[in-house]
Amino acid sequence: MVQEGDPVTAGQVLISGMIPPQAPEHKELTDKGEVPYTHAQGMVGARVWHEGVAEGTLERREETPTGRVHRQLLWQWGSRQGTIGSDPPFDSFSEDRRSWRLWPLPMVITLLQRFEVQTETVPLAPDLVEANVLDAAWEQVKEVLPAGAVIGTPAQVEMERFTDDGVEVIRAKVTVEAVHDIHSFRPLSAPSMAKISSGERFLQPVPGP
Repeated sequence: MVQEGDPVTAGQVLISGMIPPQAPEHKELTDKGEVPYTHAQGMVGARVWHEGVAEGTLERREETPTGRVHRQLLWQWGSRQGTIGSDPPFDSFSEDRRSWRLWPLPMVITLLQRFEVQTETVPLAPDLVEANVLDAAWEQVKEVLPAGAVIGTPAQVEMERFTDDGVEVIRAKVTVEAVHDIHSFRPLSAPSMAKISSGERFLQPVPGP
């Protein structure tokens, strides 16, 4: 029903056991009141393209605590809320929140602690970043490959280096063409001879997507 290289869609019948009406066997079977079908069997492989993309920056930000801590209380009474204490005197910090409900009052108290950190930018070796993003792109491809799929032609690998918001980025893109076994056997549900004599066609989708 289809030839090698033809595009197909999910659910399309690829191999059928229907005997063509012009074949002598078709008339012989229908004259005897039998369904004009035979068992069909075949192998169905589809070429499917998969792609994996990963990025990595050429620098890493490291945060080191300085030991300075700033505490602030937040309160909420019903729909009203407010703050007790000033804002922290430093810009870079990590944060921790702990809340308590003062039952039976409709009040919640939150202790907000901010821990000052020093931020340092550490440059990374381009070769290392390139290897890491390439591995990550390959992992994305492997995650979507079904069991038994065979990679056909050599993979297409694209490496790109660009700047995003002042930070250098390396992007890896891996594209592979894989052959999937997409067959799905569906037995023939026997049609009535009345439908056959009326000229209605019945297809037996033996292997198909």
